[in-house]
Amino acid sequence: MNQELWQYFNNCTVVDKGIRIHAGTQLVRSGLTDMEILCEMLEHEPNKVLKIRNIGMKSIIAIQKVCEAYRRERGGMF
Repeated sequence: MNQELWQYFNNCTVVDKGIRIHAGTQLVRSGLTDMEILCEMLEHEPNKVLKIRNIGMKSIIAIQKVCEAYRRERGGMF
């Protein structure tokens, strides 16, 4: 099941809303729209995520937490 990235970042409460909205906005602007693709990329190619404009270490940590919550909800491991 594909989950729209912006919708998930907007509704997820595992991290502060400010950093969550910032990271979600930058990810969507980069062309990412699917949570599963984002979480796979973060797991296997984290440098690609870090190269996205305006994504720094604070955003990466927030994205990791959001992906962990996403995977937990779906019964997957991260």
